[in-house]
Amino acid sequence: MTSRFLLVLATFLAVAPCLLQAQAPAPDGRLHFRTLGWRVSADDLFVQRAGKPVPVAVTDTARSPFYAHERTERIVFYRLVPGPENKPVPRAVAEAEVSAAGDWPLLVFLAAPEDSPLPYRVVALSDDLRSFPAPSSRFINLTPVPLVVSFGEQRFPLAPRAVHQIDPGLRAEGSAETRYTAIGMEQPQPRLLYGNNWVVRPSQRTLVIIFAHNGAMQVNRIVDDVSAYTLPAQPPSTP
Repeated sequence: MTSRFLLVLATFLAVAPCLLQAQAPAPDGRLHFRTLGWRVSADDLFVQRAGKPVPVAVTDTARSPFYAHERTERIVFYRLVPGPENKPVPRAVAEAEVSAAGDWPLLVFLAAPEDSPLPYRVVALSDDLRSFPAPSSRFINLTPVPLVVSFGEQRFPLAPRAVHQIDPGLRAEGSAETRYTAIGMEQPQPRLLYGNNWVVRPSQRTLVIIFAHNGAMQVNRIVDDVSAYTLPAQPPSTP
C-alpha cells in the first residue's frame, strides 16, 4: 500500500460528502452512472442488469458514457474468468456504494491497497447538472498543503483535501473565454506551482484534480462538455 494511494483514497473519502447534493431525479426511475479512473483503467468489467452481463469501461482521468442500472444501494463490478470446464464465471473486482449519490453518480475508481480482496476501490460522487452545472469549475486539492488558486479575476484559498467550486462568470453569452489559472503556496513563502491559460466554454464543466506525484505537484484538468444535454435531464444512457 503506497503513501500516494493512502493520500488519494483518504482525500476522496473526505470530500465525497461535500459532493452528495440534491439532484434531478431520473425520469425512468433508474440510476445512470458514469465511471472515471484515477490512475487506473479497465476495459473488461461488467455489471449485472436484468440478469445479464453489461460491459463497463473505466478510463484514466476521463468520464465514461452513462450506464443505466436498476435502482440499488450497491453496484458490483466483475470480470469474467475461466471456471469449471473452462466456462466463464464472474469474479467481483469492485463494489460501489451509491445509495447517497443520487440518480446520476460519478463512480471514481482507484487502486485498492495490496491487502484488499478486491483490486479496485470505488467512491461515488454527485455529478448531476444541478449540483455541478456548466460552466462551473470544481477544484479538488489532494495534497496535504494549503494552496491558493487564481482563476481569472477570482482568487480563493484551497485547503488540504478540500473542494471548491466556482462560476467563471463568463461575460458574453455563448462565447468561449480564457482564464489564466495559477496555483501556488503562500507558506512558508510565496511560490507559484502551476500557471496556464484555460479556455472556458459555456457548455463545459471542468474538474480540476491537484495531487502530488514524485515530489512534484501535478494538475489534471478534466473537461466535460454538456452541449448535447437536454436540460434539466441528463444525456441518454447506454441501452
